[in-house]
Amino acid sequence: MTGLMELLYGYAQSRRAPAFLDRPAYDEAERLEAKNLALLKEGLSGEGMAVLERYQDACRERRLLNLEAMFLAALSVARELH
Repeated sequence: MTGLMELLYGYAQSRRAPAFLDRPAYDEAERLEAKNLALLKEGLSGEGMAVLERYQDACRERRLLNLEAMFLAALSVARELH
């Protein structure tokens, strides 16, 4: 992404995207995620925890790539509509 795209992406993420969230549904999903993660961690060994952390890192990276791709797709559509 160009510097301008990165600036727009950061702005959209921090200032615009939260307004589009279904806050109650998001909070409930976040609560369930935290609860299930805590339960999962209780039964893991040290090696299992290391695998889980690598898995979570990969999921975070994939999520960031998906968010960037969605932003670039929306930007492309906006350019075409203009």
